[in-house]
Amino acid sequence: MATQKQRKAPRASFVVTVAASAALAIAALPGCGSTVSGSCPEAQPSYGSDCSGDGQSCSYGSDGCGNATEYVCHNGAWEYGEMIGTCNPPPPDLCPADLPAYGAPCGEVGAICDYPGGACDIGMTATCGDDLTWSVYDAGSCNPPPPPSCPAELPEQGAPCDPTWEEYCSYPVDTGCGPIDAQAQCVDGTWQVAIPTCNPPPPDYCYSLTSEADCAANASFCRWLVPGCADPSSPPPALAQASCHPSYDCVSSDECPVGTTCSEVVTDPCYNQGCDACGLVSNLCVAP
Repeated sequence: MATQKQRKAPRASFVVTVAASAALAIAALPGCGSTVSGSCPEAQPSYGSDCSGDGQSCSYGSDGCGNATEYVCHNGAWEYGEMIGTCNPPPPDLCPADLPAYGAPCGEVGAICDYPGGACDIGMTATCGDDLTWSVYDAGSCNPPPPPSCPAELPEQGAPCDPTWEEYCSYPVDTGCGPIDAQAQCVDGTWQVAIPTCNPPPPDYCYSLTSEADCAANASFCRWLVPGCADPSSPPPALAQASCHPSYDCVSSDECPVGTTCSEVVTDPCYNQGCDACGLVSNLCVAP
């Protein structure tokens, strides 16, 4: 389970008693809803953004329990102040039960969540950035470092990944002609996935190409066939319609896709070939 590092509740406000004649002046102060110490920005600053008054403390909004978010100027940058307030019931847990994926959406800027695992089992930390997405990294380091760890399953193309990691990951996939390794690499923060095909591919591949142009693009193992000049009164019949087929004739129906059988049909051997024959008997997988 994740553990949430609480942060950002302000120190307890001090009470100031003022005369009634000063009430309107207080109501007119800028930054409605904020507690102002010195000259605070009217809008809530981003964590790590520049500031000029070291030690300056400003509070904004609410954490869901009536406690404002405190920001402190430290070494020229805004940081979160201490969490000293609590409430019952507590606000919704900002940390997912399991380690979130890098780049997954998160609910509140600055949330910090710790998880078991990571390098040498030291642990993992997830932080919610200004863009409301999770950054995930090892909570510590060890020597020697562990080997790179790939996702357990082939990631989806374009899924987010840690942009500092550029290792290749291999995953066996079945392309129809035996297991082949697909490659995944993290490039600029997203997974790029390459799934190879076998050459020649299984027969079903050529049958899936429905245009002459697509079939021609795979001419090393597919061929585009058109009906030949068969005698309509005797077998074998002409091919029913122009279609893409493997570059070799079938031997038995066991090689054919479901719903087709290996049969003799007549095709045009001179289609786009510049010869004058019109009929050639071929064994092709066709619908009965």
